[in-house]
Amino acid sequence: MFDVPRCLDVERFHVGNPGVELPPSEGWRAAWGERASRDGTAEFRRRAVQECLDTVAVLRSYREPLEGETWMTPAESEQRLLAQVNAILGLGPVALEQVAQLAIDEDLPDPGRVFASLFVLSCAAGERWLSAIRRIFAVAVMRHAQEAGAAVEAMGLGPHPGIDACMLLLLDDPQARLRAAAVRVLAYRGTLSEPAWVQAMRDDDIGVLAAALNAPLCGYDDRLCEQGLLRALGGDNELLVRLALRAGASLRLPCTHARAANLAMRDPAWADSAHALALHADLADERRIEAMLYGPGRGHAVRAAGVMGSASLVEPLLTLLDDPTSSPQEHALVQRALWLIAGLPAGDARQIREAWAACAGAFRSGVRYRVGRVLHVSGLAQLLKLPEAARAVRQDWYVELAGATAWHAPRFSAYDFVGVQQSSLRRLDSWVADSALRPGTAMAMH
Repeated sequence: MFDVPRCLDVERFHVGNPGVELPPSEGWRAAWGERASRDGTAEFRRRAVQECLDTVAVLRSYREPLEGETWMTPAESEQRLLAQVNAILGLGPVALEQVAQLAIDEDLPDPGRVFASLFVLSCAAGERWLSAIRRIFAVAVMRHAQEAGAAVEAMGLGPHPGIDACMLLLLDDPQARLRAAAVRVLAYRGTLSEPAWVQAMRDDDIGVLAAALNAPLCGYDDRLCEQGLLRALGGDNELLVRLALRAGASLRLPCTHARAANLAMRDPAWADSAHALALHADLADERRIEAMLYGPGRGHAVRAAGVMGSASLVEPLLTLLDDPTSSPQEHALVQRALWLIAGLPAGDARQIREAWAACAGAFRSGVRYRVGRVLHVSGLAQLLKLPEAARAVRQDWYVELAGATAWHAPRFSAYDFVGVQQSSLRRLDSWVADSALRPGTAMAMH
């Protein structure tokens, strides 16, 4: 492995058991200590496995770009992480048994160790380590919330195809936390079947329901989805409503559009309803969004205006730049929305107005724009490559892309390894190019 997780045949890559024991040199003694010197190569390998595993645990936190970094910045850290996995797998079955034993710290929760152990085991081909994966996953999920998150992350990213079968066995588990964790893993991997999603949406546990609402609805029947989402939409749990609105927006469902419009006119911030309304991509809502710009929660309305992409919203946004009651944070949001719609550069209010005056004649009503160009599927696919865009923003853009293409666009996740994202973006480029050549394919998003 270099930059993309893969399953490797341990027997093939194993460097072999030590055949000859040589007396350690003075430098070897100094590096590894008296115990390693006394116990020889076996102890050297044992310590190497532990150090590599600890490094994987630390490098997990480097996968999320920091402010000022690009989404490609973690690539080198991920390559180093995968190099540790290679080293452990090269030390063979004994090393993997050690990894399984080290996964759970009996005294203190250790999410990094849980992630590292499960991820390493998921990179070993075959069925031998699947029972250990199931055991570690179940213990971590039931023991501590952060360990549960680490276990879900490892299984979502893990390359072993047997992970799906392991998770399927947990969908009927009596423990709700295990059901929810299994749904989250399958949802991330894009392998949660429609019947399994329907079952999860009927679960009495809020955690399971929230996990199901995060699933991509790729290939699901719209009518079944609408029926499933109505339960969450009608409640007063803000998290569940927000997730349901977002899920419905990815399918442009009338029921979630109506609910988003109703909520946003009362409070654009509640359940992120203004943003969900914009994600439904109905230009008839531009007047609603404009009205929200002058009321409470206008920061959320500004964000929605940028997503909607209507040129008629530019002037109201420019007005906010001159509003003395607007905070610096709101000014920053307005500038971002103006960039997102018309590609206007950052600057003071006068400079931005001058930039708009120079290009306003090129914009038409009844058309959605993104960064100054008519919004097309191809344009959204290109936006996913923007270096400085945050994970959540890029994932939102993919939700837009999925909604515009009825989930026919290839899978993409901004939370994958950088190498996996790059492969996904290449597939998206090929898919967009092929779609543009097919007769009757609508690439514009009006």
